[in-house]
Amino acid sequence: MQKKRNRIPRLLALLLALAMLTALPACGSTQPAAATEETPEPTPEPTPSPADLSIEEGRKYYYCLDGTAYDSEKAADCFTQAAELGSGLAHWYLGNLCQRNLNKDRFQTAMEHYEKAIELGCDLGLLGKGSLYEYGQGVERDWDATRELYQQALDGGCAEANLRLGGLYENAHGVERDHQKALTYYTAALDSEELSYLRSAYGSIGDLYTQGVAGLEADYSQALSWYEKGVELGSTGAMVGLGTLYRDGTGVELDFEQAKSWYEKAAEAGSSGALVGLGFMAYSGLGSEVDYAAALDYYQQAAELGNANGLYWIGICYAYGRGVEQDGEKGIAYLEQAAEAGYTDAYRVIGQFYENGTGVKQDYAKAKEWYEKGVEAGSIIAMTNIGQLYQYGNGVSKNASTAIAWYQKAVDGGDYNAMLNLGNMYNWGGWNINLPRNYDKAADYFERAAELRPSDWEWFESGIKSKNVTCAYTLGYIYENGLGVEKDYEKALDCYAQAIRMAISVRDTSAQTAPEDAIVSRCCNHARGLAQAGFLTEEAVTRALAAAGVHE
Repeated sequence: MQKKRNRIPRLLALLLALAMLTALPACGSTQPAAATEETPEPTPEPTPSPADLSIEEGRKYYYCLDGTAYDSEKAADCFTQAAELGSGLAHWYLGNLCQRNLNKDRFQTAMEHYEKAIELGCDLGLLGKGSLYEYGQGVERDWDATRELYQQALDGGCAEANLRLGGLYENAHGVERDHQKALTYYTAALDSEELSYLRSAYGSIGDLYTQGVAGLEADYSQALSWYEKGVELGSTGAMVGLGTLYRDGTGVELDFEQAKSWYEKAAEAGSSGALVGLGFMAYSGLGSEVDYAAALDYYQQAAELGNANGLYWIGICYAYGRGVEQDGEKGIAYLEQAAEAGYTDAYRVIGQFYENGTGVKQDYAKAKEWYEKGVEAGSIIAMTNIGQLYQYGNGVSKNASTAIAWYQKAVDGGDYNAMLNLGNMYNWGGWNINLPRNYDKAADYFERAAELRPSDWEWFESGIKSKNVTCAYTLGYIYENGLGVEKDYEKALDCYAQAIRMAISVRDTSAQTAPEDAIVSRCCNHARGLAQAGFLTEEAVTRALAAAGVHE
């Protein structure tokens, strides 16, 4: 028993000896024995510099972070402190604040801040400087210089430059309009580390999908998806986008309460665009009675936050005396400010005022001059306005070919009114140069218009009263596809039959038969397609076509 008790200590001694041997360095080795493994201490976070702390504090007021209300003065104080400590990023923020002020004198200060940011190695300064050239703020508009500055920033690894380059392709600023390219750039901008650019990227992608032009089809479900993703990041642009979808009933059910709610959320987060949206609802009486005074107040708030569209609407209010005493000259002064601040559509509105004599003496030459400025600045609608001058011979020689060329440019840019104008020209024909009537082309343009703006379906209904063959066809197309209305295949068939009767009536009194035959064929194909799809019986379709004058 004694021996048995001593066996365990001996074994322990042997194990200890072996452990000591394995812990010793190898023979001839000068390396110490390996230390026991321990969990390394975490690397301490770098202590933020005073400049960084000031910037973070300023960002709270600039981006409405952590529930902080927007306050440009407090943001500027914080950024100024950081700039005095040598921060290039702070100079970029200060440049932004100056540029948003929309004061001509401040644009030069913005340029100075952007150039200082560049000098201190902040590539965002290149984007700020480029934006001044893009919109002609404090400098002559120069899209070549803009593109070079944006590209220089991108080549330097600045992901935010993608957003700016995408904007050039979306708005045709110095390049051909190409929304597919714009989408590619906007998607790349999702790698941005600067919150304002990241938020804007989601809103911009959503906006592209609502337009349906320049190589990218409209897709409201995609727009809704991108807006919702952007909202999760606090993107006010995405909130405004959602509000507009609900306001117009595109991709979602029309809901003015939802629209107003989203605009209000964005406005609380500092969005000037949301204030414009709220102003538009009050001005148009969407969801409530028309309230021009409230609309003007919203527009003034937006303008104070640096929104050029706000200035534009203030000009409209003065020009028409909405919520304020009418003053045409003051209206145009505000519109000029809006145009100089980058809201390019203001150019063409000034042109319209001169064309129609709204608040000023009618002057077609001045109208054309302002429209041309608008085209130069990228306004698509201004192209339509010039087309109308040539279509009706206002201040220029009437010329249908030139009118059509201008309209087609505007259609390529997605302008709804240009689609209607071209559709009407081909529907009626003539226009003093024997423009051949072409119902098929007219139908193409009207279909695009109906798809672009479904809420305006009543325009086509009213066109039937003036015996507009293509309007009758398009209304059938609207009911067949549920564009702005509930799908109603019987109404669609009635409209197709009505268009056929009108076309046959024209054919019986005209030497030009081919255009009428084309629209008759188009209507018949749609009507028979309803039967083939099982929406209506073949008997019902055959009976309707026979009554309209079409027999197998």
